[in-house]
Amino acid sequence: MASYIKALKGFMGYTGEENNWKVKQVKNIKEQLVKGGYQPDEVNYFVQSFANHTDIDGLSEDEFKDLIERLEAQLALAKKCRDTFSK
Repeated sequence: MASYIKALKGFMGYTGEENNWKVKQVKNIKEQLVKGGYQPDEVNYFVQSFANHTDIDGLSEDEFKDLIERLEAQLALAKKCRDTFSK
């Protein structure tokens, strides 16, 4: 559990500003991905890769939208895989 919390707090220069809506949105999707079966380090890798290793606050609106779309696509893939193997 400690690595999960560390992963949520320690990605890409996250400074603990809980009222940052971009960070909250990414954190929400990250939690869903971990609950969906990914390891926290894998999820952090997705975020860093999809954001081109840029701090979330430094992303333009289009880049942020692209990040969210990619994370949601990864989440959809995880759900599809889980549904396929649970039949």
